[in-house]
Amino acid sequence: MMILCRSGAATFPLQVMLDSIGSEMQPLEWQAAKRACRDFKKVNNVGISFICTDRTTVDKLGGLKLTVCGRAFPILPYSEFSSLYWVVVVLSNDVTAEHVYDFFVLHIATPVLIKSTYDKYSVQSRHITVYFPGRDPPSCLMFGTDDPVREIYPLGPTPHACYINHRISRYNAGPPPSIKSKRVQTKSHSTH
Repeated sequence: MMILCRSGAATFPLQVMLDSIGSEMQPLEWQAAKRACRDFKKVNNVGISFICTDRTTVDKLGGLKLTVCGRAFPILPYSEFSSLYWVVVVLSNDVTAEHVYDFFVLHIATPVLIKSTYDKYSVQSRHITVYFPGRDPPSCLMFGTDDPVREIYPLGPTPHACYINHRISRYNAGPPPSIKSKRVQTKSHSTH
């Protein structure tokens, strides 16, 4: 599970945050749940992760707000998919989630779930999150060790790529190849 306290994790050491969430000033639901919670660790740019060993307690903790170093932060509701490898795919104009699913099936990486990444009041963005079985990226999303695929072409060789953002943030350094190529072309045209 995860306490989403990005600013707290960036500012305070783990021991200070644990003292804060362990205080008697927290909600009664948290006080009762602490006995089933263990393995707290700081996750940079996210918050505090921990394991809850009781399924009933897991369901009660999702959405609960804890005070961490003077500010209220929510506990992210548990998801069966949180440990799986995922990518966010930015769809090009003609591509649908079904095309992306078919693309991965063709590349022997059948997704277990595809859902809209941003969905507000039934309005969905062109971003989808694709979950795969396992904790590691499928081979079709890696050229080699630490060499990720950053764009795919689900409709075949077309000029419109779908961009990939990986769960592992270091894989997202720099722009995808087609964007990088366009920038180089733009610079070369402006210097002539």
